[in-house]
Amino acid sequence: MHALIKNFAPSWPSVVMGTGIIPVALLFMEPLVPATKPLGIVFFMLSVVLFAIILVLSIVRTIVARDELVQDMRHPVAGNFFSTLPIAAMILAIDFIQVGPRVVAPDLAHRIALGLFLLGTAGIYALGLAATAIMFGSRDIKPAHATFGWFIPPVSQLIVPVVGLDLSIIYAGTALSAALFIISMTSLGIGVMLFLFVGPNVYHRYLYHELPTSKMAPTVMIGLAPTAILTIIMVKLAGLAVAPGSPWISPAFPATARALALVGWGFSVWWFMLAIILVARHLRTAAVSFALGWWALSFPIGALAVSTGALNKLYRLPFFAWTEAGLTVVLLAVWLFIMYGTVRIVANGSAFEKRD
Repeated sequence: MHALIKNFAPSWPSVVMGTGIIPVALLFMEPLVPATKPLGIVFFMLSVVLFAIILVLSIVRTIVARDELVQDMRHPVAGNFFSTLPIAAMILAIDFIQVGPRVVAPDLAHRIALGLFLLGTAGIYALGLAATAIMFGSRDIKPAHATFGWFIPPVSQLIVPVVGLDLSIIYAGTALSAALFIISMTSLGIGVMLFLFVGPNVYHRYLYHELPTSKMAPTVMIGLAPTAILTIIMVKLAGLAVAPGSPWISPAFPATARALALVGWGFSVWWFMLAIILVARHLRTAAVSFALGWWALSFPIGALAVSTGALNKLYRLPFFAWTEAGLTVVLLAVWLFIMYGTVRIVANGSAFEKRD
């Protein structure tokens, strides 16, 4: 048990991220396959359980293994993964908004989502600022440290408006709605600018230096997450423009949102194909063993599936509906593979061995 706590990786919440995105993706499949409704509830409940377990272990590690935690915080790669815990809280908040009312009373589901949003936002700001400040103060960072794991702080900021804009509609007509909107748009600006700052550094490493080791290969899929999430945000802003009691967006905005959403989605699809090529290259040329980093595949694919379903709300084209369904099938297959591998490394203890 001591080794489990001591070596409990800060990336473990990515399990919740990769699982919690599935219920939302399955929502878009219900018109095509109604049987996905109970499956979405199963994944929702599983996400709640996984989050509770990982949250408790993370808190215990903070108390009893502070030296190891500080060492991870100062690491130029691992330090960025601490933000996955508040992101996991945000994903669970989305689940409570979208699927929660099928399990508990809608008002209770929305209150839980609001609580998770507030806690998640506080964590995203605190941990994101800490990771950036530590990296800026370090003199040991090398090009080899630049991976798409560096995209996690920008992604964490972009997740805030995904939840906050929904809650601003739920609580429309109240002072809380205005506060949620301001927080969401502030985080949107931070996330976009961080994405623009971090992206060139990671791209430079992949272009001019050696590729990361095989265990970090799946992180390349994270590259599609920011623009996939931006697509979802554009759809939500378009909805907010016409929502009763939410005068924060011009009624003329939906036309702009349609174009911006499609632009972001197009890049995500392009990067998805590139990521498949790069991961496949690693599988062909390197001895790849399963590691926790493979969860870097699940959430981005889920974000792409959800963004495709969201885009279909604007365009109402069968192409988007069927593309979302296909991506969700891929997501489920990837999730089964990764969860099977995770259960194996937990069972044999390698998931909690000391990391480099």
